[in-house]
Formats: sequence, C-alpha cells, structure tokens
Amino acid sequence: KAGEAVADFIELLWEIRFVFDKYVVKWIKDEQSDILKICPVDENKDSKNKETVYLRRRTEGHMPELAQLQRMLYHSQEMRTFYWLTPYLLFLQENYSMLQDTSKPNLELLYLQYLDHHLLNLSLPYISNDEIDAKPLSERTWVFMEEITSGRGIGSQSEFSPDIYLLDESLGLRFPHYWFYKLEYLLWRKYIRVETGYGGEDISKKEIEEFKITAKNSVEHIAPQRPIDGQTNVEVSENRALLDSFGNLALVSRSINSSWSNSTYRFKREKFYESNIKNRRIEALKLLSVYRRDKSEWTKADVKNHQRSMKACFEEYDKYVESGRSRLINI
Repeated sequence: KAGEAVADFIELLWEIRFVFDKYVVKWIKDEQSDILKICPVDENKDSKNKETVYLRRRTEGHMPELAQLQRMLYHSQEMRTFYWLTPYLLFLQENYSMLQDTSKPNLELLYLQYLDHHLLNLSLPYISNDEIDAKPLSERTWVFMEEITSGRGIGSQSEFSPDIYLLDESLGLRFPHYWFYKLEYLLWRKYIRVETGYGGEDISKKEIEEFKITAKNSVEHIAPQRPIDGQTNVEVSENRALLDSFGNLALVSRSINSSWSNSTYRFKREKFYESNIKNRRIEALKLLSVYRRDKSEWTKADVKNHQRSMKACFEEYDKYVESGRSRLINI
C-alpha cells in the first residue's frame, strides 16, 4: 500500500506539473526583455518506450486572454501568496479531459475569470463594516477547492460577491492596486473586441492587442494633490472627495509619478503622448481615456464621467462572468 501511495503521489505531481506548464504564465525572454507568457507544450512519446513522455515548451505565446488575466493576477497579488493558483491547478487537473473537448471551449479561461471575480474581488479589508464576517483569503481558497471536489457544482460560490461599490469610495493612495490592474485587463479585453474607441488614430488595433500588463507601484493623481501656484483649474484639487476618487487616479510606475508630480493636466497629457504615443509604448490603458488630445483641462465633470465609465466596465464584466458561471455549474 505504501508503494501504491508513492506511485499515486508521483503521478499526481506529474499531472499538476503538466497543467502548470500548459496553462500558467512563465517568464520568457523576449527580444527586449523578459515577459510573462503561456507557451504551447508539446507531448512527445519515446519512439522505443511508448509509456515515456517528454514535454517540450515552445517560446511563442498563445492563449492571449488567459495570459493577460494571469499577468493581472501575478502583478496584483503578493508574490508569496498566489492563492488563486492552488484552486486553479486543482480545477485544471480534475477537469483536464474536459478541457480537451472542442465542444466546450475556453473552460480554463471561464473558470479563472470566475475564480478571480469571486475570490479576489472583495473590498472587505478596506471598507469597515462590522456586520460583515469576512473570511481570510486563505480560508476562502479552501472553499473554492472543496467546491471542485465536493460534487456540488463548480461556480456555486455566489456568497462571495464582487464589491464594485468600492469604486465609489474616495480612498486615494489607499486604493488597492488590484482594482487598477483589473481595470487594465477589462479595458484590454473590451478594446480588442472593437475597431475604434480606444485611442483614436494614435493607437493601432495591433498595439492594443500586443499590450501587456506589467508591474506598477505608484498611484498617480491626475488632478494634482498640491497644484502649483498659478494653475488655471484647481476645482478638482480643492475637492478632497473628488481628488481621491477612482476617477482621478491611475496606477503608474514610480518614475512617471515622480516626474509628473504636481504638474498641470496639460503638461501630463503632453508627457503622456510623448512617452506613450510617439514611442509606441502604452503605460496604462486607463490613461488613454484620460489624456485625450481634444482636452486641455481636467474638470469635476471629467472626473465623474471617467469614473462612471470605468465603473461601467466592471459592471458589464460582472454580468459576463455571471453568464459564464452557468457553464461551469454544469461541468
């Protein structure tokens, strides 16, 4: 029995390693830098011993939407606690044969969208509410794993609902970076499905498709916190609730935040076009709708309209994930 247990354990390790290689992003060296990709994995059987299988991972990327979602998760979660990965690997291992069924496409993506949306999309640590008994993330992870193995039906964890109302709060620098990263994924997902509406003639559809979510660590106020004397429009900066709202914030690199500092909207817009449009490098998709060429000022109405449109992205995606949940429940 001990020998059988060891053999079963080794077989399980092999299965987990296989789905990990096939469906999870890895750092792959690109032409200019390392990039997170999902690369095709080939199974090659030994010509002499058919029971021996070798795996070969190619370097070209595929499954672009699954890879983009995982980039978002990779950069938005603590490096040592990728809680989403354990239930995701369990789902892949338990349902691998079904994932190969061409009549049921994209189940690996649907499940990760569901898992992310209900496991991580909670604002409880940031909004005080004594009436809510919030389970720690580690405990919620076990709930999703039990969901896979219990036979109750995958996708039944409606008790963990995404807290989109967090976007109405004025948290300023306390906004969880997760929500900015998630928005980048939602905007990218939206933009690759339309021909226009993501950057006008300045950004090509191909550049949108090739956009990769990367690490950023600094929350930028679009209307500055401390406007320089003589700035013409300070109505947003003088309204603390509006200043610290999601509509007036973006997640950027620390170097950009430092160089833009308390500059005017017009100055930041020029810098954005200089570094993003001319150099064909998009810092953040959220900023494409902020630093538009037909705007010279950033007003209260602009902040509110931008926040409303960004929140609508989350609301639309919430409906999409819920519609996909029915396919998971029937697995």
